[in-house]
Amino acid sequence: MTEVVDRSVRRALGHGSLYGGVTFVRMLSGFLLLPVLTRALPVEQYAVVALIAPLVWLLQSVVSLGLNEGLARVTADLPKGSPHSVAAAYRSCAVVGALGLVVGLTGPLWSQPLVGIPWGSAVAAGVAAGTLMSMVAVITAVLRGEERAASTASLTTAAALASPVLGLVLVFAWERTATAYLVGTAIALAAVVGPGLLLVRRGRIAGGPGDQVTGNQLVRSGLRVGLPTVPHLVALLALEAGLRRVVAATSGLAAVAGFSVAVVLGSLVWTMLKAFSAAWAPIVYRADDEHVEALMLRLTRALLTLALLGQVALDWAAPLLSKLFLPSSYADQPVVAVVLIVSLCSVPATVFSAQIVALLHSKRSHTLAFLTPTAVLLSVLAAIPAAHWFGEQGVAGAYAGCFLLCAAGSRWLGSGRQVAPGVLLLAGGLSLAVASLAGTAAGQGWSWVVRGCVAFACAAVCAVTLGRGVVGGKGVLVNGVAAGDR
Repeated sequence: MTEVVDRSVRRALGHGSLYGGVTFVRMLSGFLLLPVLTRALPVEQYAVVALIAPLVWLLQSVVSLGLNEGLARVTADLPKGSPHSVAAAYRSCAVVGALGLVVGLTGPLWSQPLVGIPWGSAVAAGVAAGTLMSMVAVITAVLRGEERAASTASLTTAAALASPVLGLVLVFAWERTATAYLVGTAIALAAVVGPGLLLVRRGRIAGGPGDQVTGNQLVRSGLRVGLPTVPHLVALLALEAGLRRVVAATSGLAAVAGFSVAVVLGSLVWTMLKAFSAAWAPIVYRADDEHVEALMLRLTRALLTLALLGQVALDWAAPLLSKLFLPSSYADQPVVAVVLIVSLCSVPATVFSAQIVALLHSKRSHTLAFLTPTAVLLSVLAAIPAAHWFGEQGVAGAYAGCFLLCAAGSRWLGSGRQVAPGVLLLAGGLSLAVASLAGTAAGQGWSWVVRGCVAFACAAVCAVTLGRGVVGGKGVLVNGVAAGDR
């Protein structure tokens, strides 16, 4: 048993490193291309892109109907290379395309109240881009379910890099408008969908196993598992938007820019570790029932260790990162403090990610449909008085608190993965200590380096301690039965 678990852990960490590298490349390309785009488009045209971008991400979450998570789970129940996984990918893309068409046809009704601009070619191109992004997500879900890490990484990288690049090409070659950029993005994504479907088909075993289930049944099963994740994903998108509105109302519109960049920087660790979750989830889904408990335990320990060490490194580098990504005109904003506070979400968000995998493994994703929206609503409401009392730091605290609520709530609402209560307390205390050390040391020369080293050593000791006993209780639910009770 130990040998099997060891092999699975190595495979999960290997795939996770690949996905993490892809995520880093995507983020880096976004940072590098952003100044090019802001200079290529007039201010008013870039504002149109900024208004439509959230719509694109929202459509990716909604139009996919959760199949980007559901298909990864249900195809893992089939042998690799099942022809029915291929059929499910094609039919799911058809469903997503039809729903995207409905959204486009009703565009004149919702464009002005939802996006803030009238229906036109730019919004239509945004709808097309969001629909095509959903198709890419559905295709990669099937590839992930079959543990085809290289194919998944290549497809997501192509989509992430080709879409903004082709958008910029059309801006320079055609016209400097938001429409040109969004049309180029949509064309690039359409060019990725075709090869993606061929990649799925290429893995098919002719006459292969899996005849006990059809492609239509797989899609229906994927919808049952995946649909509850739609409110979860939409709520996470709404969290940042809601907190930005709070900052704008209390600190002014100018403060939103610095706050938004600080949130991106502070959540870097969690963003990277999400890629690991995407990698190891299918390995857990395909594991034998007798190995799931030990596999989840080992992987959760590894991810928590990475989260702690990554958070310390991020806190240590926060002053440098803020200077690197923001000009001196932002010096009067508490960017470093916001980065440090937001980084406190690293450990709770990692715990929550492990809980989500446990929920999907046991096909009890309905918990997410009300847990995450409730946590987001409470956090945004708490941010309003916090903003008046503590300014942007209080709003950042509400952001980190949301993930603490999600991590604790998923434990009590029956995910089956019982995280020892002391873990979150210990991690939270360590986070505060590290943030305090890094914050007070910022700009103090060698004192900053010494304090950072002490904080890093402290985190390493605590990470080892956590690694010996992170998870307790009954463990992962396997087909509705706690593995510890089997």
